[in-house]
Amino acid sequence: MLGRPETLAAAFRRSVPLIVVVMLLHIAGVNAYVQLQGARYEAETSVLLTPEDIGNIITNTQSVSIDPERLEELGVALAESPELYVRTARRTGGRLGTADALEDVTKVSADNDIVTFKVTTDGREESVQIANAVSAEYRRWRMALQGDRIDRALTELRRQLRQEPSDSARRPELRQRINDLELLDSLNTGNTIPVETATSARQVSPAPLRDSLIGAAIGLLVALVLVVAREAIDTKVRSEEDVEDLLEAPVLATVQRLPRRSRLVMFGRREHEFGDVYALLAASITQAKTPGVPLSVAITSSVAQEGKTSTAANLAVALARRGNRVVVADFDTRKPSLGELFRVPRDAPGVTQILRGGATLDEARWSVSLNGVGPMPQRVAADAVAGNGGGTSGSLEVVPAGGAMRASSGAHLEALRDILQELKLGADIVLCDTSPALLTVETTELTQIVDRVVLVVRHGHVTRRSLRALGRHVHGWHADLLGAVVTDAPLDDQLSYYYGSR
Repeated sequence: MLGRPETLAAAFRRSVPLIVVVMLLHIAGVNAYVQLQGARYEAETSVLLTPEDIGNIITNTQSVSIDPERLEELGVALAESPELYVRTARRTGGRLGTADALEDVTKVSADNDIVTFKVTTDGREESVQIANAVSAEYRRWRMALQGDRIDRALTELRRQLRQEPSDSARRPELRQRINDLELLDSLNTGNTIPVETATSARQVSPAPLRDSLIGAAIGLLVALVLVVAREAIDTKVRSEEDVEDLLEAPVLATVQRLPRRSRLVMFGRREHEFGDVYALLAASITQAKTPGVPLSVAITSSVAQEGKTSTAANLAVALARRGNRVVVADFDTRKPSLGELFRVPRDAPGVTQILRGGATLDEARWSVSLNGVGPMPQRVAADAVAGNGGGTSGSLEVVPAGGAMRASSGAHLEALRDILQELKLGADIVLCDTSPALLTVETTELTQIVDRVVLVVRHGHVTRRSLRALGRHVHGWHADLLGAVVTDAPLDDQLSYYYGSR
C-alpha cells in the first residue's frame, strides 16, 4: 500500500523517529570504529609521464610517438604491478614492510599524465618513507626498462661496426649513432619527471565531520530499507483511502488522537481543538435524517479499543448543540463505559436492568447539560420525558448500560426494539453505542432495528484483513452503512496550521 503519495508521506512521518535513531546509531558506530582503528596518515608523491625523452631532444634523435591515453594506461599499469612493490621491498631490505604490505597501503591514480602514489598507514613518518620509496623505485624501474632497450641497440650497432671494412662509408654513420645512444643512455630518465616528493603526511582519520556524514548516509540507507520492509509487512489500516476501499463507504470524519485522560473532549478547554471535526460529523448525520422522522444510528467498530464509545459520546454532544434532541444509549452490555464518560453514578439502573425487568426506561434516563466545563447529569423526571417532544432547542439524554451482562444471541432483541422505539418518541436522533461487530453477534442483530450504522476505525490499530471481513458483514446488515469515522489519526500539516493559529 505504498503507491499513493499521501501514503508515502504518512509512512515517512511515522518513521521519522526510527530514521533519526538509526542514523544516530550509525554515526556513533562509524566514529567509534574509526577511533578504535587509531590515527591514519596519508603521504603523496607524483610523477609526470613525458611522451618525449629529454635525451631524444638533446641528441636530435626521433622517438616513437605514443598516444597520451596509452601512455597514461601504461604508466598506471606499471605503478600497480606487484613487481614494483617487490623491487621496492628488496631495495629497502624489508625495512618498510613486505611487498604485499607495501601494495596494500598504496593507492595509485592518474590524471593528465601525472601518476600519483598515495600511501596511508598508522605512522606519519612511515607513510612519507613508503611513498618516496615507491615513487623512486617506479622511476628507476622505468629507467631500467628503457636502458635495456638502449643496451640492446648499442650491442647491435657495435656488432655491425666490427663487421664493416675499415674503408666502408657506413662506419662514420654507425659510429655517430653509437655516440648518440651512449649519450641517450647517460641521460635516461625513463620518460618521467618527479613532480612532488613527500615531505610530510596529513592525518586523514579520524575525521569527525567526514565520518559522521558517512555514518549518516549509511544510517539513512539502512533506515529507508527498514521503513520499506516494515511498511511492506504492516497490515494495519493507516489511511482514509484504505478505509474507503475496504468498506466501500465514505469517511465522514477523521479525528486526531484524543488526550489520554480526556475522552469527552466536547466540554472544557479541549473543545476548540475537536469541536469542528465532531460538528462536521454531526452535519453528516443530520443530512441523512428525514425531517420530522426520528433517526436511530448504531456506532460500532470491528474490534475493541477503536474509540467507538468516545465517538458516540462526543457526537451526541455535537448533535445536541446543533439543535437536535439527542439520546445516546449504551447497548454494549458486555463492556459498558458510556455512563462513566458522562459521570452517571455507577449504581444507576440502565439497559441491563430494563432487560431484566428491574427498572423502567424512565428510571434509566439522565439529562446532560450542554453548558459548563463538563457533563453534569441529572435524572430525568417522568413528566419531563413526556413533554420533551415539544421543545425546539437542543437537548441531550444518556441511558447507561447499568452494568455488564453476558448477552444471549437474539434473546433480548424484541425488548431492545421496544426500548429503541420508546427513545425515538421524544428524540430527533438516537445514538446506540454497541459492542465490536467482529467480536460479538449483538451488533449484527441490532442492525435489524436501527436505521443507520457508523463504523469507527482506529488509525494504525485494526488490520486490513479485519476491516475487509467487516466489509463483508456489512453487506448482510439490514441497516444501511452511513460511513466511517477514522480515530486516533496523526495531526497532519493542514490541521496543525489551522489549530496552531488559535
